[in-house]
Amino acid sequence: PSPPATLGVKQPNGKIAWAVYTAMPFNFFTGMPFRVEKQKMSGAIVTFVDITELKQIQEQLVQSEKKWRVLVESATDAILIADFASGKYLEANLAACQLFGYTLEEFRQMTGRNLHHLSEKLKVDDFSQNLVTSRFAHNPQLLMLAKNGQTFWGNVTAKVYEVEEQELFVIIVRDVSEPVEQERILKESEHRYQMLVDFSPDAILTLSDDFILLSFNKTAHNLCGYNCSELLGET
Repeated sequence: PSPPATLGVKQPNGKIAWAVYTAMPFNFFTGMPFRVEKQKMSGAIVTFVDITELKQIQEQLVQSEKKWRVLVESATDAILIADFASGKYLEANLAACQLFGYTLEEFRQMTGRNLHHLSEKLKVDDFSQNLVTSRFAHNPQLLMLAKNGQTFWGNVTAKVYEVEEQELFVIIVRDVSEPVEQERILKESEHRYQMLVDFSPDAILTLSDDFILLSFNKTAHNLCGYNCSELLGET
């Protein structure tokens, strides 16, 4: 008998029907399958199994995977897929490789804890616990560690999925170093401004457009002769 083979048949409407066929040599004179070399083969029995629907499903899966991969590879955020049981990375998109400086092969030898700075251990422990109990975890500001030793701030989200009876989790990391640094500079600037106001020899008060007292410094407090905090919100 011939081994099973896949055959595509073009139908009158132009569509392709797919089938798996096998052929068994047969002696129609004896009514027995052709098994012995000395026997004379007079024909063959050919069987066809329609697998058109199965092929269509396979093609849809291939196209879906292609679309998913294009979406992931074109994303500007780092996207990694890891095995939930072992924590090892299975896939990483181009943005992840560029952000952390690792190749896909290097990622596959690592776990999530290799990408965080040691100072973030407590945050990472809490993140991991949430992922186990809630199947979802998020931290808007984790200090991440790249291959070259440089650190950056990451907004990290992870969610657990089940794919073909295997539990995976998807991690998305967005580099937020710039806004974090801007926030730090702003806080330092506000702190310096507040110190200048507090220790100014002049009385400084802040009023709203309708002359409501919003703030005052120490000199203004001493100058008034009574507790200015009682006047906050007053005109």
